[in-house]
Amino acid sequence: MAGRDKLVVITRKTALEELIERFNTRDQACFYIEHMGGNFASYQAAHDAYDAAITSLHKAIPHGLRVHWIDQSFLAHIHLRDLGRDRGLRPRRPSC
Repeated sequence: MAGRDKLVVITRKTALEELIERFNTRDQACFYIEHMGGNFASYQAAHDAYDAAITSLHKAIPHGLRVHWIDQSFLAHIHLRDLGRDRGLRPRRPSC
């Protein structure tokens, strides 16, 4: 049944992406962070590290494996049976 194997990767927006979405441009996000006394370079470094990790994951996925890339914000709208719940995918219970 190797032909039915699939991988579900849950991604999320980085803090920098969320700021750009909120303020519309990188420059405005930078201005906001620096105005609040923060270090924009740390946001950029975290974003770059996350982007590099996603790129590395893309390269590591075997050719032919079915992959579902899902943003975390869509999890409330995804039905696990549509992703293959019968193949071992189980929802995690909250740890609180």
